Amino acid sequence: MAWGNPNPRGATAAIQGGQPLLTFRLDSSDPPTAPVWSHDRWRIGEHGFVEPLNNPALADFAVLADGQVFFGVFERHGPPPPQSPCAIADVRWWLSLAWEQAVEYTLVQVGWSGIRVQAGPFGTAPVHVARDGTVLYGSWDVTALGPLCRPDRLCDRQVTRLLTGRHRYTAETVFDGVLRVTERAEVVFDGQRLSVSYPRPAPKPTPVLPGGPGEDSDVLDAMDELLAQTVTRRAVSDNVGVELSGGISSAVVAGAVARPWGQVISVGLVVPGAAGTAQIQRRLRYVTRFRLRDLGLTAGDHRPFLPGGRRERVHDPAGPREVEALAALAGRASQYGVKLLYTGTGGNALLGADDGLGGDEPLPGWLGWRAGQTLDGLGEGVAPPSMVAGAALMAAAARNPVWLAEGIWPVAPLADPRLPSFVRGLAPRWREDRYLFRQRLSAYGVPGEGPDPDVGGVSSALVGAGMSGYSLECRGEYG
Repeated sequence: MAWGNPNPRGATAAIQGGQPLLTFRLDSSDPPTAPVWSHDRWRIGEHGFVEPLNNPALADFAVLADGQVFFGVFERHGPPPPQSPCAIADVRWWLSLAWEQAVEYTLVQVGWSGIRVQAGPFGTAPVHVARDGTVLYGSWDVTALGPLCRPDRLCDRQVTRLLTGRHRYTAETVFDGVLRVTERAEVVFDGQRLSVSYPRPAPKPTPVLPGGPGEDSDVLDAMDELLAQTVTRRAVSDNVGVELSGGISSAVVAGAVARPWGQVISVGLVVPGAAGTAQIQRRLRYVTRFRLRDLGLTAGDHRPFLPGGRRERVHDPAGPREVEALAALAGRASQYGVKLLYTGTGGNALLGADDGLGGDEPLPGWLGWRAGQTLDGLGEGVAPPSMVAGAALMAAAARNPVWLAEGIWPVAPLADPRLPSFVRGLAPRWREDRYLFRQRLSAYGVPGEGPDPDVGGVSSALVGAGMSGYSLECRGEYG
């Protein structure tokens, strides 16, 4: 069933080099008028538009409701959207159904009092917004905002978080005046200023199986059912891929995805050195066992800071360290037709191995005076606890724009909010040394896996090699 716009969509219009991202330009001084679909965009007013991502896993709508305009982009397995004209109550009813059906969405509301941008419950694709006069610009990729991301106007707190490794999930970005709409949050633009409204803290997950089932097979069957629900409800596209790093988390996801779909494309970065050798061996076992069609890419061929590369343009310093290689991998996956990509994001946090926040590391000796003055305020302005682990949310905010820029919708089954309740109901042994995942892989026919290859350390070394190889100088008030 086709929902939303009445016309089939072709290639999206060029944004910062033709990125097929959700993007919008809306003038708060324009009166809300009925939206019109034209040239791959919903248009409102003289120059306003909302351009959704063209992806078979997603749908979109635009309605006029009680004198206000609502634009929605949502996962296609969600409820049928409201039809224009309608009442605001109809939009709210649709939102309640989307929550019940665990649907990710972005909702933009244009009214007489301003513009509101609301995010769904999973933080899959947070929108970045910035104002220029009375106009609000937004995109899933912060770099698509172009000149509104000014290197001479930085957010001290966020820059210091990055330099010290004290990461926090927050609406703040490194660019002052540019906000990220975090999960369940709402950003309001009244024509003069931007403000963010965070949601209430999510309740802690309640164990669904107090004490845990008695048999190992019961635990694995229950986990299989949860993963299958997360994976199969998005079965709206045959263009399916899985990110396969060689780690246990991504292997568990690959096994769950390969079962309902048959042959699936696997993509992954292979790091240099001994860790890369171990990674290749692990990936080969998974590729063979799950009958994947592999598109591995050597990260060393795409070192950071290449002259003329993406870091010489406006880029997100909070993005992945290996962004050049990841962008090349995403481009290759897109060339092979991948539209829906499952990742292992959230696996470590699910079993308590990583909260992603940092804070125990000693402060670097080169930290500058400006960052030093900001240290005491790093805990301010952060988003409240979520149904999704903070580490998973921050990973999605950093990495997912790279996939989205190639028209690929990323999904993290291990970050599904129902899984923490399941895991908390298990005996502690299931969380120790990721025993739950190891048993799942053993049941898939891949037994005896040791520790994951240390790709994180090699990733840092890759960045260092790029810096030294291309003679990058790092100076300033922060360090």
